[in-house]
Parts: sequence; C-alpha cells; structure tokens
Amino acid sequence: MTDNKTNNIEKEGNLDKFELINSNSFIKIDDLLRSKECIECILNEFKKKIETSSKEKNLILKCNEISFKNDIFSSLMTSKESVKEIKENEKFEIIIDLLHFYNYEKNKTININEQKEILNKLFNDYLTEKGELLLLCDFSYLNHIGNDLKQILGEENKLKILIKLYIVSKVPFLALFTMKKIYTAKEKIDILNEKILAYELYEDLTLTKPISYTISQMPKTLSYMSEIFQYQKYLEKLRPGQNFILYIKELFWTDNIDFSMIICDSDNEEIIKQKKCASVIIGQSNLNNFINLNKQGNLSLCHQLNTSRLIIIRPNPFCSYTITKIKDRISSYIMLFKFAECQQKSIPIIMMNDENENVDKVFIDNKLLIREIKQKDNIFRQLIYIESPHEIQCEIKILLTTKSKINKNDKKYIPINTIERYKSKNIIEAFDDSYLSMFYTQVSLSGIFFLNYENYPEIQKKILVLGAGVGNINYFMNKVFLNKLEIDAVEIDQKVVELGRDYFGLNNYQKEKNKNENENNNKWYFQDAKTFIEEKNIDNYYDLIIMNIHNTNPKNERSPNSVFFDDKILGKINKMLKLEGIYIMYLMCKNEKIHNDSINSIKNNFEKILYVENNDELNKIYFCFKSDIEKNELMKNYSNNIKNLSDKKEIADIKLIENSSIQLVNKFTEINKK
Repeated sequence: MTDNKTNNIEKEGNLDKFELINSNSFIKIDDLLRSKECIECILNEFKKKIETSSKEKNLILKCNEISFKNDIFSSLMTSKESVKEIKENEKFEIIIDLLHFYNYEKNKTININEQKEILNKLFNDYLTEKGELLLLCDFSYLNHIGNDLKQILGEENKLKILIKLYIVSKVPFLALFTMKKIYTAKEKIDILNEKILAYELYEDLTLTKPISYTISQMPKTLSYMSEIFQYQKYLEKLRPGQNFILYIKELFWTDNIDFSMIICDSDNEEIIKQKKCASVIIGQSNLNNFINLNKQGNLSLCHQLNTSRLIIIRPNPFCSYTITKIKDRISSYIMLFKFAECQQKSIPIIMMNDENENVDKVFIDNKLLIREIKQKDNIFRQLIYIESPHEIQCEIKILLTTKSKINKNDKKYIPINTIERYKSKNIIEAFDDSYLSMFYTQVSLSGIFFLNYENYPEIQKKILVLGAGVGNINYFMNKVFLNKLEIDAVEIDQKVVELGRDYFGLNNYQKEKNKNENENNNKWYFQDAKTFIEEKNIDNYYDLIIMNIHNTNPKNERSPNSVFFDDKILGKINKMLKLEGIYIMYLMCKNEKIHNDSINSIKNNFEKILYVENNDELNKIYFCFKSDIEKNELMKNYSNNIKNLSDKKEIADIKLIENSSIQLVNKFTEINKK
C-alpha cells in the first residue's frame, strides 16, 4: 500500500485511533513466544536433519546472553552451554542463529555493520560447502539482507543458494530465514535476482503454499504484507456503519493495485445481532455501478444481503481476470477480514456479473454494445453504453420465426437484423412489441394516466422525450395511443436512433429527406438536451415531458447529470408544461446528501411530487406536477383514465401497460413540500 491510499482511508473517517505500527517495533520475548509452536514447527524439521547427520557435524546455537527455561530450543542444543566456543576453521552443516531473540528481549537494535559481519562469519567461515543457515529475523534485518549477501558473496559470485522465508508474525514483522548452499555455477549469479520461497505460518501450524519473489523485491513485499496484517487486526471488531477500503496487490513488488477490498459493517442493530459475514465480487461490467461506488451504496447492498459485515471485492478496471478467476485468487483474503464474533467457518461469496455463455454480441463499436441474452426460454436484445455496462438503455423481447410465417396475418412480425447462429438455421428474429420490458419504461408510460383526456383525440397530446435514445418510449407511446400523439424526441447521437431502427425494429425515425413528415408524428432533434431546453422558447406547450438521460460518468454520483437539477433548467422545463402537465424523471443516486439536494431542487420548481421506488430506497421515479392537485384527486383521475381508455379502443389500446399501471396505484408516494 502506498501512503496516498492510506490517506484515502483516513478521509473516510473510519480509522478511529488506529495507526500503522512501525515495522521496526520491538516486542518482549513473552510476546514472541506466543508464536513458539509455529517456530517449533520449523525447528523440528532442522532437529530431524541434525539427528540424521554425522556426530562430527555440529550445530551452533548463537544465543549470546539469552537463556530459556523449558524452552522449545533446549532439545536442539548439542551441549549444556548456551554459547558454544567455536574453534578455528570449525565448520557446521547446520547453523541456527537466534541472535534476535536476545535483541527483542533487550529491546535494542543491532548495528547494520555488526549485523553484516555476523552474517559473513556464519555463512562464509562456519558453514560447510552444502550447509544451511537459519536466522530469526525482523523486518529491519530482512530489509537490507539482500545487499549484505551481495557484498559478502562478491560481484563475481557463482554460488547457488536455496532461500526460504517462514513468516511467523507480522506485528512487528518476524520470520525464519533459511539459506542453503546448493552448488557452484559456471556463470556468475546476481544474488538480488535470486528467488525466495515465502511461506506463512499460522497458529494452527498451517503452512501456506509458497509465494515466489526475488530478494530485491522482498522489503517492499514484506512491508505490504505487514501492513495488510495490521489492517486485519484493526478489523477484528465490528464497527457499525464502517466503510473501510483496502488495496490488494497480488504482485507485491509492483505498485499496481489488483483489487480493492471494501469492508462495510451494517448500521442496523437487528442485522448486526445475526453476526454474519458475506462477500460480493464485482465483475468488470458492474464496476461503475452506483451501488458500490460510495458508502451509502455499500450500506444499501449490505442491508439487501442482510449481513452484519459485507466484504466487497472490486478488481482494477484493467484487470483481465474473469469473475471466476477473481474468486479463486481473492477467496484466501476474505476470511482474514471477518470480525471476531463471527462464527462462520466459511464466508459465502456472491458474484455480481452479467457473464453468461448465452450472450451474443450483435453490434459493437467504441461506444455502444448491442447484445442478446437468453434467459430460460426467452431472448432479449439490449443496448448498453460500454462506459456504463450496468445500465441497460433499451431492451426488447425477441421472437424466432421463419420466412414462411412472416407474411401470415395471424401474427404481426417485425423482422430485425438476425445474428449468424440463427441465420444458419434459416431462422428470422423479430421484435415482440406485445411485451414491454424494463420497469422504468413501464412506469414512465403509466404516467399518461395522470393526463386529462376530455378533448382527446381532437386535441392531440404533446410529448417531449429528453434522451430518446433508440426510440423505445416513442414507439410504445404511439402503440398505446394508435399514433394519435405529437412526439418531440431529443437525442444527441443520431447513430443511436438509426441503431434502434435497424436492430430493434423501432421504426419511428425516417432518415430520407423526401419522406412526407405528415406520415410521421415523431419529430427528432439531434442535439444536447440541455441546449434544447435553453433554446426552446415555448410556454404552456407539452402535456408530458419524460427525462430519459442516463449519466455514464459515475463520478457525479447521480443520474441524470447534475446540470438537469439546476434551477434554470428545471424552471424552463416547468414553463414548457401545460398547467396540468407532468415531468417524469428517474433519479438514480447512492449518496444520500446528493439525493436530498436533488429532491430539494425539484421541490423548488414543482407544486406536487409523487414517486415510485425502483427496487432500492435511493432509486426512484418521480412524477413532478406543475399544478398543486390533491393526491387523492390525482389517484382518482389516474384510476378513472385506466378504466375509460380501456373502453375506448378506437383511440387507445392500453392492454400493454394496463396491468402494471393498476399495480402502481398503491405504490405512488407523495413528497412533503414542507
């Protein structure tokens, strides 16, 4: 972890009094011996080697002044003395240097030069040709051991060494470091690029699979691991409402962040009592989803999953792993961060992704993707922006048919561009316009039942769609009202509308200039919606204005974009509406403050506001009324219009949205103006 990442955590306000412990901190020998079983696990291996070696091959325990009572090392000593005098030219097959026990107990450091001198004497003077040296080291020792070895072995070094590191404790950092002489190579060896096999030892004597890195990478790697361990210790306690971010580097020696890990503790007392942990892995297609970009979104997800602590894993945007591979690589980290009172032996992992083997790419460029997804027995075609793949801009249901059935009168088929795997079977894909997909579209169309139909269709309803996209709202509006509407559609990208015509069967846009405009009640404006609102000087004109613009920039933390909550823009929208007109908009926001600011802006410009929740407490569809009408009166008119229009089949065919509109009657909630 880098300092700027740590500062980022501090800004979240979740660290309390937690501070990173200096890697060079000392502990007393009693604290050290808490890990004695782990150390004994390694030393027992050396004990076996000693017992099988020749009696002439002696073991030295370099303990200096330190002594242990009934300690784990006594059985390894070759004599009763704690310090053995070394004879001149005496060599040893195995040397165990426990000098650091003494230094921990005395709470003192070793001079770097003295340290290098000791290492030189042990390795070069006292170790046999194929001997093995075991050192007890802290981080300060390991931090420069590579450079010491380079000087000890010399620039022309040809000695091949097998190096292993057994990590026993990380606060402060403590490890057993072994070096075994293997053979002399023909060519010189750069010791700093030699591999280290690093193992971790746990209290249950579990020994992990080794991680391989070079001596030069070791200080950075161990520093990172020590820091992670300290965060783990801090997170043993459940802290209600906590939102704590860690950054995981799989390749410890680089500065590249592979994953971020968000520890989110519930702030709900009932959920906390359950003492459960869960984890979610966010796939690449959901990285920009508002639900996991801020504290409010994380808490919302935590509550939805009904878990006391939620561990959210987000890969780096440049990470190429599939979500399954992410699970394999990251699952070992997840258990490290459960809280102390959690009794789960394993933590369930939920994978949030749209990866599906039944997905076909129909069209793709640097901005847009049209895909088909098979769900059970149904096929859906979707349009998404590559920058914001979690938001489906348009979705239609697909019918499969053949050429022989296309021209039959019993069913109306709207053929669309067919993908290769169906073409090869002589199958044609068609748009099923008897099915209305997407909750937002259903609710937006249901807003038409708030309008006054006393003089309709003699006086046609005028609709404005901001961000009309492929034209699905236009299409279904016309389908319900049998083309007896005037629709102004604003879309910044003409290509999107053409894709709607060619790939979705939404034929409400004619590109040909010689087309008679009277045959088409859709008038298109290819420009920025904000510019359209600012430049359109019409008052009391539209019956209904629908905001259908999605924000693909997650940094703004709300959709639509912030500019559409400006008082001047909202004031212009209000002026465009007739006295009984309605402005319908979908607000998606995971930041409670920004969400409340957005609602206050709407309150300042409209007299009556109703809303419908969309699966989450901060995602709502708002119906903003220009006139202050009692909610009871509005709902009465709404229900009456459903009934009256269902009877007048010559002017409207509402069966497409009738059921969903009836279900919405009891879901409309009023916002208190005060």
